[in-house]
Amino acid sequence: MKFSTFPVSNDVSVLDAKLILQQAVQLDQQINELNTFLINAQADTNPNNSPLFAQLTAFSNNITSQNATLQGYITKLNALTATQASINTRLDSATNTFVCFSQSSCVTDVPTTPEPTSPGSTPAVTECTNTTLTATLDTPQTHPQPSTQNAAQCVVSVKAYTSTNNVNITISASFTGNDAFVKLVETRTQESVTINGTVSNYTFSGFQQVDVYYYSGPRSTVQFNFDYVEVNNCKLNCTGDNGKCIVSQSGQQYCECKKCEFSGTNCETTLPDPCQSKQKRACGQNALSPYGVCYKNICSDQCFSCACSPGAKSPPDQSCPKPSPTDPTPVPPVAPTPPSVCPTTVAPTTTPALLTSTIAPTADVTSATNAAGSTGATGSSATGSTVTSDVASSSATGGSSTNATDTTQSSTDASTVSTSSTS
Repeated sequence: MKFSTFPVSNDVSVLDAKLILQQAVQLDQQINELNTFLINAQADTNPNNSPLFAQLTAFSNNITSQNATLQGYITKLNALTATQASINTRLDSATNTFVCFSQSSCVTDVPTTPEPTSPGSTPAVTECTNTTLTATLDTPQTHPQPSTQNAAQCVVSVKAYTSTNNVNITISASFTGNDAFVKLVETRTQESVTINGTVSNYTFSGFQQVDVYYYSGPRSTVQFNFDYVEVNNCKLNCTGDNGKCIVSQSGQQYCECKKCEFSGTNCETTLPDPCQSKQKRACGQNALSPYGVCYKNICSDQCFSCACSPGAKSPPDQSCPKPSPTDPTPVPPVAPTPPSVCPTTVAPTTTPALLTSTIAPTADVTSATNAAGSTGATGSSATGSTVTSDVASSSATGGSSTNATDTTQSSTDASTVSTSSTS
């Protein structure tokens, strides 16, 4: 029976409400992830709390300080130039006087002093081969270098096995003559320490890689040995194995939690099983004759996937097509073994150098602080040794060294310390 002549049908199909709900939930989660990413990116570029801005400020202060020092050198140079001009005038006058006497009859020849004898032939240059060593996490290794005369400049490079870790080097060195040195350089920042006097158990730390240069002249020798070890400089507690500590591109440390298992700043929150009733229903697991099963999948954006009965036609990842009444009873599916590692197409990135070098210019209690705020390491040096520290805005405070008679001297008597920066 018709109740109205007005047409009440059209060719528009009603959308699946569950599918719309699933898509809305996925969109909401993706928006939340994007919001978290933007918050983290904003924190990395916060001018009030970012290592990058701190480094720029330190560089600016150091350049200003160097400019003031340079102006002082220019003033001294002008004074020295005036002094040299005065000396040249006096020298010309003395020369003219001696020429005058030499042409008179009151000056006789005087025997000349014989030339000093030669110290002997120059030894051949000792060639070397540059060496690369790989440090092992928390396992010290030793590299010896025997005493070498007239050694060509050579380098021993020590790399961290993990690119975000530090390399610690503890070195003892001795020299003869006055033309030899050992130089420790953090490769990425070029911060360095030069040693040309005897030292014992002197520690230097650098990010990713440290290069050990050495050289001795024709009348000098150099001998040293050092222990090297890789050190994890990421110190956050990520609640045991719930996550791992990561150093970001800007130098920030954070916890990377196991996906789909833990969350929170320190990965302290355990996530629930992603296969709840809604997910099981989408996979067909709760049907009278199940035609799919839900399982945890860390490679999925929603942390779960559906394993559908054999013969299902191109099902989406997070739902299984419901069989028609004319289809045979579906074979109960079996959830596959979930992956432990997800493939990625993201290009590898190189972590920029962090100013984490820890270097000290003098004896047991001496420390140095660089622009990044790390505390200098310590080492013992014999009286008369020279340790030059090339550290951005570093400062040596206090410190002393003890000679063979146990007489404590000021660090300025035992060692010479100078600081500069290489940008």
